[in-house]
Amino acid sequence: AHATSRLASLAPDDVETFLCGERLPSKDAVGATIKAMKGKARRPITVVTIHTLEEFSLQNFALGSKKEAAENKKHPLWSYSKDPMKRPLLKSLVKKDGRPTESGLQALKMFLTILKYCGDYPSRQSTEVTELTDELFASAIEQSELKDELYCQIVKQLTNNKNRHSEKKAWELIWLVTGLFSCSSELAKEVNAFLHSYSQRSSLARECQQRLSACTKFAKTPNSNRW
Repeated sequence: AHATSRLASLAPDDVETFLCGERLPSKDAVGATIKAMKGKARRPITVVTIHTLEEFSLQNFALGSKKEAAENKKHPLWSYSKDPMKRPLLKSLVKKDGRPTESGLQALKMFLTILKYCGDYPSRQSTEVTELTDELFASAIEQSELKDELYCQIVKQLTNNKNRHSEKKAWELIWLVTGLFSCSSELAKEVNAFLHSYSQRSSLARECQQRLSACTKFAKTPNSNRW
């Protein structure tokens, strides 16, 4: 509950600006800007490429059968989805026959919780936000093999997400998780690259980078026993 309220007081304007774009300026402001720019050399527009888990997925995700692999090209596993997952993302949580392991089943529940938190999955039962976050993070804290899966799931929901509300809620989740625990060194590089690709536009992304770095260093500290 404290972490969620901390996010709310952190930088709400920054979250809104980052996710929804700058607020529309007035006509007078637009006119003044155009006038000020007249006679000045044009600057080249820098296009920032957003980092994704595409490359990481090729070696680490459970891609399934050839038929499923073909479907994944249309709807990449590393990209946003509003539908519950049929199997975990990481192949380490999937048996040879394609069925989820015991931890894999928990991973599917985690993703459903993410969908509920972000408003992508309708729920008849009214659930407190803190109940959802407690349920989500407790699973990964209790089962370390789910930490990487949770990071992958959250980054997935932040990739190509056109639903502003859903995207904003997913950013809340990544802010929370980067302050709770880290992930494997290989995945941490990917997550850091993802956050860095947003860092020029959002102080929230930069803070997530700092939080992840702190958690990673803490995890490497001898005799550290945070959880």
